[in-house]
Amino acid sequence: MYIASNAVNQYTGATINLGDDTGVWPWSNGDSGDSNVAFRPEKGATYHMVFNVTSVDDGNPASGFRVRWLKDDSYDSHTAADAADVNANVYAADETATLIPALFSGTIATGETKTYKVDFTMDGSQEAEGLVGNIAIRGHYGETGFVINTIVITDADGNQLVNYDKDAAGTGIVQVKPVITNVYNTEGGIIVNGNNERVSVYAIDGRLVKQAIANQGTNISLQRGLYVVKVGAKNAVKVIVK
Repeated sequence: MYIASNAVNQYTGATINLGDDTGVWPWSNGDSGDSNVAFRPEKGATYHMVFNVTSVDDGNPASGFRVRWLKDDSYDSHTAADAADVNANVYAADETATLIPALFSGTIATGETKTYKVDFTMDGSQEAEGLVGNIAIRGHYGETGFVINTIVITDADGNQLVNYDKDAAGTGIVQVKPVITNVYNTEGGIIVNGNNERVSVYAIDGRLVKQAIANQGTNISLQRGLYVVKVGAKNAVKVIVK
C-alpha cells in the first residue's frame, strides 16, 4: 500500500510500504498482510522508481525532494544509516539517483511540474536500527507545498509493481498489482495466476526452458520433469510436471 498525504501537517509526501516485519530481510509482513504492502522486494534486486510532482505555493513551496529509507510507515522513522547520510547523495533533476537517501536540492520552482527517477537496490547496506523497510518521498527542508501526481515502480525485467495516479486513484491509495502469484501443475504443464507478469521457467540444471507473460489462468505447456518457475519479482518455486 502506498500512503500519500499532501499538505497534511508534516506528513506531506508519500510512504511506500515494503513491510513491517524486522525478522526477515528485506522487510515483509507475512502472508496475512499482503494488502498492506506495495510489493515484496527481493534481496539483491534493483527497482526503478519514477515520480512526477508539482510544486505549489502553500506558503512553503517545495524546491526539492528527499527520497529516504524508513524503519516503518511513520513520518520521521528514518534508519540511522539514512539519517547519517541524508545529504551525501545529491542529484540534479534530470539525473537518475542510484542511492537512497537521495537529495534533489533546488531542482524545482513554484508552479513547476517535474519527473524524478530513482534506482534502488535491496542490498542490505541500509541496515541500521533494524532492517531496511519503507521508502519515503518528502519535501526538502520539510517543505510541504507539493502534489505527487504519479509514482511508478518497475523491476529489472520491466514488470510494473506500483502504478499510482492521483487523478485515477482519487483516494491517495496506490493501485498495485496483486502481491501473490499462484503456480501449480496440471497435465502437460503448469497454470500460472499472474497479472500481466513475465514467467521464466528453468530446468533443474538452470537452463531457461520457456518464457511467457501470465495473467489469470495462463496455461504453459511443459514436458514431464521438475522445474523452477519465477513470476515477475516473486520468489522462485519448484513445480513437478507429470
